[in-house]
Amino acid sequence: MKVTSGAYQVLIGIKEQGAKLTVLTSRFENTSEATEGWVCANYPGIFSDIIYANGMSHSKGDIARRVGSNLHIDDAPKHLDDIRRQGIDAVAFSAPWNQSWVLGQGRYRADSFS
Repeated sequence: MKVTSGAYQVLIGIKEQGAKLTVLTSRFENTSEATEGWVCANYPGIFSDIIYANGMSHSKGDIARRVGSNLHIDDAPKHLDDIRRQGIDAVAFSAPWNQSWVLGQGRYRADSFS
């Protein structure tokens, strides 16, 4: 997986302001070795936890609500919509497949981390 340019520096800044950053992934827990290895190699010291949705046996919105998220960044409109249904602000990280996702009322877009 490709590392997003500028993300590490931005995430460090957010963490230094007191935010707790967590990875919430649709991946299965049996990918944890590879997933955690990649996260630790590319974003050392940033995330306090990695949560697996196990192929979506639980929705990202439900999980985000249970762990107390107040902001979620994703590139998949279905997950962003699910997050918003839980009352959590959602940021679409721009990708060709999410350009029609409508912004407003807790719905934001980020074109980059720079």
